[in-house]
Amino acid sequence: LQELKQSVITHAVTKGLNPNVEMKDSGVEWIGKVPKHWKVKRLKNCSTIVLGKMLMSNPPAGSENKYTLEKYLKSKNIGWLQLNIEDDNIEDMWFNDYEKSLYKLRENDIVMNEGGDIGKIALWTDVGFDCYIQNSINKITSNHNVDAQYLAYWLYNVSNTGYFWSIVSQISIAHLTKEKLSNTKVALPTYEEQQNIAAYLNKRCASIDSSISKAQHQVELLQEYKQSLITEVVTGKRKVS
Repeated sequence: LQELKQSVITHAVTKGLNPNVEMKDSGVEWIGKVPKHWKVKRLKNCSTIVLGKMLMSNPPAGSENKYTLEKYLKSKNIGWLQLNIEDDNIEDMWFNDYEKSLYKLRENDIVMNEGGDIGKIALWTDVGFDCYIQNSINKITSNHNVDAQYLAYWLYNVSNTGYFWSIVSQISIAHLTKEKLSNTKVALPTYEEQQNIAAYLNKRCASIDSSISKAQHQVELLQEYKQSLITEVVTGKRKVS
C-alpha cells in the first residue's frame, strides 16, 4: 500500500492526469519525460525558502524585554506528508519581533527536514496556535502561481527518488542546505492542472491511507494474538499435542 501510494503520487506529478498528453524529455535524468507543455524550474524560482532559527536557551542579556517564548517546530515534528504536533512534543524558544516575522509558519507553508532524516515533508495547516521554525527545518512558501499542495507532493516524490540523499554529504550528519534545496528542479504544469492534480492526490491518498490504517490495525491484532499464543504455550495454559 505504501508502494502504491508512492507510485500514484509519482505518476501524477510527472505525467499528469491526461493519459493521451504528448510528452517531452524534461532534460533532467531523474525526472524523465513530462507533458510537453509543462515547464521545469528550480525551486528557488517558484518559492521562497527560509531556514529556521538556531536554538536559543535564553534571550541576550539586556534585551530580555524584546523576546517572548513561542512554540517552534523541529525535525521530529515532521512526518511523511503529515505533522506530528501533539502537545507533549512542541517546545518553546525565545523569539523577537523580527524573528517572528521571518520564521512564523503560515497556512500552506511547506516544512521540510534540513538535517538528519532529510527530505521529510509536510504542509502546514491552521492548527490553532502560532508556531515558528528551528534551524533543522526549511520553510518553503510557494509563489502565487504555484499551488502549495502540488509542490508538497512534488517534493515528497523527489524525496522518495533518493535525489536529496545523492546531493548531500553523508560523512557525518546529513544536511540539506538551503542552497542545495533551492536548486532542486520542479516540473510545473499550468496552475489549474496543479490544483487538479493536488485534488486528485488528496482523494487517492486519503483512500490509500485509510487502507493502510486498517492493515496496520490487523497486523497489531495478529501480533497480540501471536504474543498471547506464545505466552499460553510456554506457561502451560495451552496444551500442545
